[in-house]
This record gives sequence, C-alpha cells and structure tokens, in this order.
Amino acid sequence: VELEEDSTLETVKGKLSDLLECPAVQLTLLIGTTPWSDDKLLREVLSGEMPTLSVIKSEGWVPLRMQALKAKVEKHGKVQSDPAEGGLSADAALPEGLEFPSALRLLLQHGAKWTFRASMGIPPLCLYAATREVGNDIFGDEECKADWMEEHGEDSCAGDDWICIGESSEFDFFFVNLRKTSPDFGMVKHIVNNCDEETPFSEAPFDRFLDIVESFEAQQADVDEDDCEGLHSFQFRSLQRKKKKT
Repeated sequence: VELEEDSTLETVKGKLSDLLECPAVQLTLLIGTTPWSDDKLLREVLSGEMPTLSVIKSEGWVPLRMQALKAKVEKHGKVQSDPAEGGLSADAALPEGLEFPSALRLLLQHGAKWTFRASMGIPPLCLYAATREVGNDIFGDEECKADWMEEHGEDSCAGDDWICIGESSEFDFFFVNLRKTSPDFGMVKHIVNNCDEETPFSEAPFDRFLDIVESFEAQQADVDEDDCEGLHSFQFRSLQRKKKKT
C-alpha cells in the first residue's frame, strides 16, 4: 500500500480495509507498540527512527480496540475509572445465573462510566452498568415496574435478567440481558420511560451495541459543539435504525 506523508489514520485504515476486505473499525494500527492516535499524521508518528507499523484485525472487541475508543471519547468527554453512585464495576458480584457479556466487562474494565461530550448540559450518551435499584427507579418504583412488565410481556427488559447500561437523554435508557443461558444474552433494548415505549435496539452479542457506539463517536468527532442537532442524542438512536437497514 502506498502512503503519503500527510496521510491520516482514517485514510490509511480506509486503504487497508479495502486491501483486507474488512470494515475499517476492525483495524488497529500500532507504531511500534503504541496505538496510532488519530490526531497525528503519518510523518509525525514515523518521525525519528523508523519503527514498525503493525496492523491488528479484530473480529470483535479486544483491549486495543477499546483503548482506541477510550482515547477518542476522552478528547471531548470523560471516562471515569470508579463507578458513580448506583454503578457497578467490572468485577461486581451478580445474582446467580447472570454475568456480564465479555465486551461489556471489557468496557467496564476501561471505565466504569463513559460520558460522551461531557461539556454539554445533557450529554448525548452515557454508558455504565447500574444496580438493580437504579433500574427500578427508572421505571418509577416496584409497582410501576410490575405494570410495565404486564404491558410489555415476560421478555420485557423490566425483568430481573436485565440491567440498565446507559442513557441518551433524561427519558431514554438502554438495558442489556445478562442471563447467560438466554438466547437474548447480550441483547440491548431501548426504553422511553415517559412514553411507555420499549423496543429492541441491538441483537446479541453485546459487541453489536458497541459497534453502534463506535460509529456514533466517529460521527461526532468533527462536529462543532455549537451544532446542537449534530450532537443530539437522537443521532445515536438513528444509527440503530440505519444498522437494521443494512
């Protein structure tokens, strides 16, 4: 592959993805042993002694890919190491039969709470793992949660197999199934708690949800913070609809 000195990471990934016949998001580029930061041109990362340029292709979510996502989020947002009140860590004890999908555990190992565009009054996306008590509060209380289950059925994310793993507004929340033996293990559902709406968001495995998150972050990278529409949470939810069409 021929590369110009002023090539960006995105340009190089694009050429390599064509060569390797895989999506660019599956590629991680290392300069020596350090991930290539997307704010540096090729001539900058190759300055000095000529290091090795390595390409790692991952079919799912691996540490290097998560590190790259974290670095991008931290440019305009915030990633907290410790859980906020009502949050769970990667090694939290869960009820019998429940466990974090591996990609969710990896996310929590790199940060217990991810806030995208932290400078905004209401961030367009926050990711975390919430306790069951926090999940109950999202539905109102135990009685409201029971009413929600009655309306949406036994597979509703108001059930005990699901926990809240994020929000994109004060009314929009995302829940993931943690029952290891369930065919829905790793599936994510979206609810609008002031409109009594519940819909599937991403099918299992949980990696698919993170793929959408990664696409959202890439879409937001060059958006001016004064462009409220470009940063609004509905942009994240619209990516889910686009994924279903492809």
